[in-house]
Amino acid sequence: MKLAWPLKTILHHSVRGIRCLLLGIMTVTARADEPPQILLCAPVAAIPGQTVKMIVRGFQLEKATEATSPEKGVSLKLIGPGLPELLGLFDVKRFGNSRVELEVTLPADYPHPQLPLKVLTSIGTAEFTLPVLPILGGQLEIEPNPGVSQSQRLTLPTWTLGLIEKPLDVDVYALHVTAGEDISIHVAAEKYGTPLDALLSIFDEQGQLIMTNDDYQGSHDAHLEFRAQVTGRVNIVVQDAQNTGGAAHGYQLSVQLIVPPLTTVPDLAPSP
Repeated sequence: MKLAWPLKTILHHSVRGIRCLLLGIMTVTARADEPPQILLCAPVAAIPGQTVKMIVRGFQLEKATEATSPEKGVSLKLIGPGLPELLGLFDVKRFGNSRVELEVTLPADYPHPQLPLKVLTSIGTAEFTLPVLPILGGQLEIEPNPGVSQSQRLTLPTWTLGLIEKPLDVDVYALHVTAGEDISIHVAAEKYGTPLDALLSIFDEQGQLIMTNDDYQGSHDAHLEFRAQVTGRVNIVVQDAQNTGGAAHGYQLSVQLIVPPLTTVPDLAPSP
């Protein structure tokens, strides 16, 4: 079964993508005397109990020699030498012109929501605070997942680290819902400094579009809330609204039940 994309939606985002390519050419190079700096990581977070390989991007990182963290039980490992790199048509000032690959391993009981880390280089030290997913529900995207037949199954609640790894890439996740459940789905990318302009869509089991969202509350992140009308499977689709992609286009997908607030029960006991 293929997803039924509305022609209007496809044309709209294709035009936006072309406009981005034409207008987005902007390169800013780092001076040799600038200190090293970390701007973003992809994937955008670490996961307790797992080893996550990530690309760390910024300035002067091709001179990296070591990665460290003050937290106990944390293992950081540089994989190969750092590399100078331009992200094509993206704003180098925002997304960097060099990178280094890092292997981050957290203990299963890591208790903090963030991980302070340092990348040491031959000309100085770059410091960064890396988000950490919750101990329960954190996972990595499993590739390939470009369509319904290869979709990655999710269970509630979940926080998944994904990557739109190339232009026109689509990540599809399958979720079983029960009629009457209220579901919140959020894609955070701009929040973590990545160039992904998230487009989030939900399709029913027959491939019909239920709803979609591009920009949310003035950002390029995406958010949807919906009530399941029937019990069964829905497909959650994440892509870039500009049809771009690459090793920097990381995101965090969170899918959770919306639990209604408890109502106050009046005290019916008789007054003394």
